[in-house]
Amino acid sequence: MARRGAHAHHPTTRATGRSVAAAAAALLGAVGLAACGGGDDAGSGDPADVTSITVQDTFVTDPGATFYGEQLDACGEEVGVDIERQSIPGGDIISRVLQQASSQTLPDVLSIDNPDVQQLADAGALAPLDQYGVSAEGYSQGVVDANTYEGELYGLQPTTNTLALFYDPAALEEAGVEPPTTWDELRSAAETLTEGDRYGIAFSAPPSYEGTWQFPVLAQNPDVEYEVTTLPAPEAGGTVSAPLGGATWTLPATGDEARQQVAADVIACMGTDENIVEDALTNSTVPSKPELGEQVVAEDPRIQAFVDQVPDLRSRTGELGAEWTDAATSIYEAVQTALTGGATPEQALEQAQGR
Repeated sequence: MARRGAHAHHPTTRATGRSVAAAAAALLGAVGLAACGGGDDAGSGDPADVTSITVQDTFVTDPGATFYGEQLDACGEEVGVDIERQSIPGGDIISRVLQQASSQTLPDVLSIDNPDVQQLADAGALAPLDQYGVSAEGYSQGVVDANTYEGELYGLQPTTNTLALFYDPAALEEAGVEPPTTWDELRSAAETLTEGDRYGIAFSAPPSYEGTWQFPVLAQNPDVEYEVTTLPAPEAGGTVSAPLGGATWTLPATGDEARQQVAADVIACMGTDENIVEDALTNSTVPSKPELGEQVVAEDPRIQAFVDQVPDLRSRTGELGAEWTDAATSIYEAVQTALTGGATPEQALEQAQGR
């Protein structure tokens, strides 16, 4: 299995699981008090008087680094402001934002991984986008859910990435196996295809949040032929429940209404249909608006499986909200325990459930 957009999606990995989660929790109270403090002139001023805004993102490698720099500059020009941009590694983003919120030095626009939206919104570090005229109309409901907290939109996510099943068509044909459409068929196909030194199924399992995602390196090898199909459904005729990932643009709660309005206008510009399609094609992601998917498929038919899943994508934080971080940590720790022989898969998951 693999996910679309592995090269564009910045890592959600934290430094050391629970210890960092505990440290972040310790800072949340300070965030709630300081994030909205602003300066003496907070809330005053005219958006027309704002000449520049600051942007902080995690796109430190190409194609994202160059692409988003150019797109931000173009949107800044359209809105009428200069963009002062800083890119930092994704693993450092949350601790940095919490510190900036505490010291009242938040940027005007912030790009983060979508599972972090609800945590920061809960802490008071973000301002609701819908209060500044930014809409997610036409976006997949799962994407909207991932960027919504207590009924308000806090992130605009133009593109997303998700999981799909990559397979070797020649190997399946030789074994008389059809691409599986259910989990039972997947188990059966994997058993049939396991032979000699070949495993019937493979997936990535690093000891981090990324353990729930797979990294497609197949496209880098011209000698490998593969096709892509949607994830199997739990049972025949069932809905495919694929998780969604991807970066989202948010509006830090700086307390300066004029700057926040201008920053929101830049974020809205990043989410125009034209920019969404260009983003997807450049960064190997999928439009969050289902209606735009076919424009990307026309350029690369093999991503049809990803586009087909967009309407039913599930937010990882849709039910757990800010508690998702702890749940994800328990899951990947359970996976590692099972893979290293520390417990059976059933025992490892039971242990994770009890945490």
